[in-house]
Amino acid sequence: MKLKLLCLLAALLALLSADLAAATLVETPRMRRFGIADGLPSRMVLALAQDRQGYVWAATDDGLARYDGVDVRVWRHDPLDPRSLPANSVETLLVDPQDRIWVGANGGGLGMLDRRRDGFAHFAEVDRACNSQVWSLAYAQHALWVGTAEGGLCRRSEDGQVTAYRGDPADPAALPSDTIYSMLTDVRGQLWIGTGAGLVRRDGERFARIAPERLGGAVLKLSQEADGTLWIGSDAGLFRLSSDGVLAPAPWKAAASMRGATVLHDRNGGYWIGAADGLYRSGAGVGQNELRLMAGDRGSGFLTANSGVLDVMQDHEGGVWFGLITQGLAYLSPGWQRFSTVLEGAGSSLESLYMTGAAVWGDDFLVASAQGVYVLSGDGEFRLFAGLDQLGKGTARSVLMGADGQLWVGRAGHLTLYDPATRQRRDLPSGFGEEPFKLVDLLRQAPDGSVWMSVLSGGVQRRSPKGEILDSIGQDDGRGLPESRVEQMRFAADGRLWLANGEGLYRWSGKRFEAVPVTTAGPVHDFAFEGPKQLWLARPGMLERYDWDGQRLHLREQVGRAQGMPSVELSGLVLGKDGSVW
Repeated sequence: MKLKLLCLLAALLALLSADLAAATLVETPRMRRFGIADGLPSRMVLALAQDRQGYVWAATDDGLARYDGVDVRVWRHDPLDPRSLPANSVETLLVDPQDRIWVGANGGGLGMLDRRRDGFAHFAEVDRACNSQVWSLAYAQHALWVGTAEGGLCRRSEDGQVTAYRGDPADPAALPSDTIYSMLTDVRGQLWIGTGAGLVRRDGERFARIAPERLGGAVLKLSQEADGTLWIGSDAGLFRLSSDGVLAPAPWKAAASMRGATVLHDRNGGYWIGAADGLYRSGAGVGQNELRLMAGDRGSGFLTANSGVLDVMQDHEGGVWFGLITQGLAYLSPGWQRFSTVLEGAGSSLESLYMTGAAVWGDDFLVASAQGVYVLSGDGEFRLFAGLDQLGKGTARSVLMGADGQLWVGRAGHLTLYDPATRQRRDLPSGFGEEPFKLVDLLRQAPDGSVWMSVLSGGVQRRSPKGEILDSIGQDDGRGLPESRVEQMRFAADGRLWLANGEGLYRWSGKRFEAVPVTTAGPVHDFAFEGPKQLWLARPGMLERYDWDGQRLHLREQVGRAQGMPSVELSGLVLGKDGSVW
């Protein structure tokens, strides 16, 4: 019950403190990792692409993988099948304008999976003309361009004609090297080529060398932005070539030592830089922020300073994908910046804190833990508000800041009231026994100032703002309180208490709890009011919206498996100011 509230902290910060959060919360990307256990054929992902159907393709050193949003399908080489993948070590990958999948495989040459995806075509004529490993692919000028390790460059037109180009350092109109590390087609349709001896642009029937005095070494990676800006990952660091032809070093100091970096300018205005020595992030506005290494709590737990990145791609929906050298495939959802994850407080990891509950306090949150009560502020600061020296020994199970500034803390077998102004503390018995399992696990303040609390394996109480017991309803005293654990308590527009448990929904009449008639029966794990006459219920694998006529609930809408809801117990429900349901 309490853990669900902690899981909603990030969402609540966005909903209840939207303006503050948008301005100050620290970005914390929380990535999903795909590895061998998820169906990926290998932990080494060399290249990424997305086709027109939205499938994400990953070239690995043990096969070609495709992710459809649910499962991973793998293509591998079969010596007995002439239409299988050319070889399992896939070096490069390309989706062309006709939605065909082209691959370059180490030891197998060039292969193409057509739009039917029913088998690979092989191209012996290309393999003969450029007799070397395929390291890069591009589609430009109505032809496929194939870059190799030592065999130069091949152009295959749509009619099957193959033209080979070999390097000649002495000829300024020729390739400066037979090693082609990278290629791309820019927004104008021009072909750019990263070679072992510099950057080249295909200009008519010649190859134009770009700034050979600065880019004369190996150009390992090429990436571009929507405005035509070209990023050049060379063995001499990272460079930027603007759309009007101005070449300059990348604006980040750390980029000067990066070898073969790939750059993605995402839709949020930030930059992702993937390199052999890790994944880096820069905020919106080139040059305005230093690069931050995405390691530990600055990314996801699996990222380290040694998480080498071979490719970065943003999909059609805005999600960002990362091909890692030894850690498989990583994915960052499009809306990641709407949430902030707090992993440290006062210089210590929050993993050591046994956090059990949370409560809204203005624009901030109070968090109950085994070490006392903490404050999570709207700007992401996490600090101790009242420790065990002030509250006494025992884990804080629930917390509430009263309207008068008095802190209520639910404990095992008792209730603690603490006045931050005077630092005075009072410990009050729960009224349902002192046993350790009689936990005060929910605290809610009613509109009239009284406080309702739920005691696990005990019952429900109503207390005055000073803590005196006004009413106590046990589970076995015949006043309608069911024996199942109370999972949520909220107040309706008229100030009356409602509660949910494993049996259904109940309403306080003033003397007893009465079951609320609901169109569909079953457990209710949470609920939220949408005005005085509507509310949402959270049930196993189902959200339900009801109209309330003052006597019973009438089903208005269901969101379940047919609408894409996973078959899980929904135990946390918050309504956004815009009518969204979280």
